[in-house]
Amino acid sequence: MTVSPAHALTTFTPFAAVGVEYNTNVFAVPSYLPPFAANGNTALGSAIERYLIGATASFAWERDELRLSAQGERFEYNTFSEIDHYESKLDALFNYHLGPVVDGSLEYTQARYMAPFADILTAQLELNTDKAATGIARILITPEWRLDLRPTWHELDTPLPDFPNFGLRETVGEVALNYLGINRLAAGLMVQYGDGSYHDIVAATRYHQTTEQLTANYAVTGLSSFNGQVGFTQRNSSYVNPSEALGTGANVAGLAVGRTTAFTGALGFHRELSVKTSVDLGVFREIDSYVAGANSEVATGGTVKIKWDPDVKISVSLSFKYARDAIQGNLVTADFVDRTDRPMSGLMDLTWKARPWLTFRPYVEWDKRSSNYDLANYTATIYGIELTARWL
Repeated sequence: MTVSPAHALTTFTPFAAVGVEYNTNVFAVPSYLPPFAANGNTALGSAIERYLIGATASFAWERDELRLSAQGERFEYNTFSEIDHYESKLDALFNYHLGPVVDGSLEYTQARYMAPFADILTAQLELNTDKAATGIARILITPEWRLDLRPTWHELDTPLPDFPNFGLRETVGEVALNYLGINRLAAGLMVQYGDGSYHDIVAATRYHQTTEQLTANYAVTGLSSFNGQVGFTQRNSSYVNPSEALGTGANVAGLAVGRTTAFTGALGFHRELSVKTSVDLGVFREIDSYVAGANSEVATGGTVKIKWDPDVKISVSLSFKYARDAIQGNLVTADFVDRTDRPMSGLMDLTWKARPWLTFRPYVEWDKRSSNYDLANYTATIYGIELTARWL
């Protein structure tokens, strides 16, 4: 018997993009508070030029595949040149199949990007470094039952004006048992355990979080489908250094430690209204980490997206998101207790494939946040156009 060797299929696709947009509120501040008014510059908005270059490569052996991608970007602000900067992103994804029983993926990502001004509430340029590694293993126990394993490691360095080395380290393990024996329905139970700790901030905290949820994916017809997970999440927070529990001032007293609990989950609905039009609806509730402080956050909200594809060259989408973010305890960075934000955003964009290798994308984005912390209120509108070329 002759066994043919597994040949690797390789593709390499360089790409480049150039774009320009106008942001009416670059620093996401209240309209009465231009960040550089003391220097005579009362502007809130600026035109922003963006230049991107990158490449993707893929290697396939039988049913296994390795995909690599890298890109670098340059942002130039016409009005605020002091925040011109570079960003970068790397991604490696390996999809594997170990016979008919086991398959999954391994992925590593690393990104360096500007910390959103809406989060850090300062006009100072800060660059985040975000690293994550995720593994997925799907094990078919029987034709009706499948076990999914998903470990994740995450490291985020997010400098703040008073805490330049602030960051978060966390690991998460997830186990899901799914039943596949019902036509068009996959249902199961998911259990998740996570540990994380903040560092280099006053009264740094650590947390342990558990989540138990029922999950389901149901294709009602060929045109409609539901997916969701519903359950309960509990996060227990404590000080990394117990001696700081007594506090040294107002910035420490009242920091969120102890237990945060909530019913959590997400529900989604997809409907093909026609061959060219689809709609997606979703609601969610989760306990997460507030990225600009050592606090827990309970986020609740909903999304809607409508997509229209009149032909193979043009795609139009309209989306909207609303959320309520309840940040637990006192903010070390702002000395404010129990901040609650209500962010909302809308996006309309059009993608036109003028050539197989050339894409135009004009877009309009609207962002608004209402908060009981006065300095966190802002409204911004972004108008832009992007041109992307790929070597096919």
